[in-house]
Parts: sequence; C-alpha cells; structure tokens
Amino acid sequence: MKTENARQRHLAQFGEKFEQVEAFIAATTSGKRPNTYLYRLAVHQYEMARMCWFDGEDTESAEELLRASIATCDRYAGRRRQIRFVRIAALEALTFIYNSLGRLEDAERIILQQLDIERALAAENAEVYTENVALTLWHLANLYVDMQRDKDAEARYRECLELRSTFDDEDIYRYRPATAQCHRSLGNLYFARLNDPAAAERHFLQAVTISEQLCENEYERCNHIRDLARSLRLLADFYRHTGREKQAQPLNERAKRLNEEFELPLPFDMPADGAES
Repeated sequence: MKTENARQRHLAQFGEKFEQVEAFIAATTSGKRPNTYLYRLAVHQYEMARMCWFDGEDTESAEELLRASIATCDRYAGRRRQIRFVRIAALEALTFIYNSLGRLEDAERIILQQLDIERALAAENAEVYTENVALTLWHLANLYVDMQRDKDAEARYRECLELRSTFDDEDIYRYRPATAQCHRSLGNLYFARLNDPAAAERHFLQAVTISEQLCENEYERCNHIRDLARSLRLLADFYRHTGREKQAQPLNERAKRLNEEFELPLPFDMPADGAES
C-alpha cells in the first residue's frame, strides 16, 4: 500500500481540478436547475480511483474517490440515464476493493446497492439487463460463501439459476457457460458445506451436461473444452470422496484427454505465416 505522502500526491494530482469544476458549477448553475456537470465530475472521480488502484494499488485513495463518485451520482438530478451506469461501475470497483481488504460486510452493503439498481434497470428492459442481475446474484452468493453464510449463499445461487432459466435458451453459447458455473458453485456448496451429497451430485451432473452440449458444435468446442474438463474433475472428486473410485477414474481420464485436445490445432485453423496451405 502507498505511504500517506504518496497517497496525498495521488489525490493532489487531480484534487485541484475537481475543486475548479465544483467552483464553476456553483458559479454558473442556479439552485433550481439540475447540475449537469455532476455527471462529468462523477466520471472523473471514478477514473481517478481506477488510476490510484491499478497504477499504485493505493486502496485508501481509491476508496475515497469511489465513495465521492457515488455521492456525486446521488446528487445529480438531471436526465442523463448513463449516470446509473457510472454509479454501478463505482459500486463494482468499491466491492472489489472491500473484498481484497477482507471487509466483507462493507462489500455486502455495496453489492446490495448495486443489485437494487440493476433490478430497477431489468424492470424497465428485461431483455437487456436481466443477465446483469443474475451475474450480481452469483457474485453475492460467492461473497456469502466467504462470509460462511451458507444458507444465504444457497438462496442467492438458486435465485440466480431461476433467473437464468428465463433467458438461457436465447443464445446458449453466450449464456449457458455461466449457468454451468452456477451449477458448479452450488455443487461445491452442497458437498463442502451443506452436507447434501444428492444435491451436490445433481448440480455437478448438470454442469457436465451443459458443457457437453456446448462442445457438440465443432466451431464452439474450443471455447468450452476447459469448462467441461473442470466439471468432470469436480464430479470425479465428488465420487472419490464418497467412496466411488470406479466412477471417478474414467471421468479424470476423460478430463485429461480434453485438456490434451485443447492444446491441439483445430481443423479450421488458418496456417501459420510461411506454412504451406
């Protein structure tokens, strides 16, 4: 983490610019008019937070700027719909930082705010934003696993799967990999935490089935081989730990062959430069 002096230098680099923008806003905007410059200010604060985090791993400055960006979004009273996406981006980044610092209760509070915004967007346009709600539910479930709130994690994973079932058939190669991942997550939860081997096996098998279906298309197969191998290994580990070694061994062998297949050139690959066609 940066020292306090380095943190202050980071903030000073852009702090004066922020102050100038705020002063200009106060001088040119009437109290009755929505402050249209707040959108740009929120974006600047968010981008500066990204620089503090990614360039210097200065989590303290990044947190301060992200919280300022969210507060700026809350102050905005105009009609620019993009302000909600700036707020979501700042919330996502803040959740990531809190997770990295082990501040899980703070991460939960922030991700629940994000979920509220995304649910509102999905209510307006389900076709575009429902997937975002499902993804955030999955992240929330993962957070509850880290917090050892297993029943809450189960509920959020199941809600995620139920929501995904409403759009999964629309584009299987886009949507179903994440559905298979959710089944794997639930399988791990039932097996490692909730002591429900029947449910664990059911979800591991479902993950395998989905990945197998995705691999049936020769042009899509390369994108899903590793997920299928991962699902097979999880199912094999489950069988091994439940005393079914004979069922586990062929699954591990199959996963190994899939990994080897992934390293081979595909039949429709273009030849390398200088190679004969």
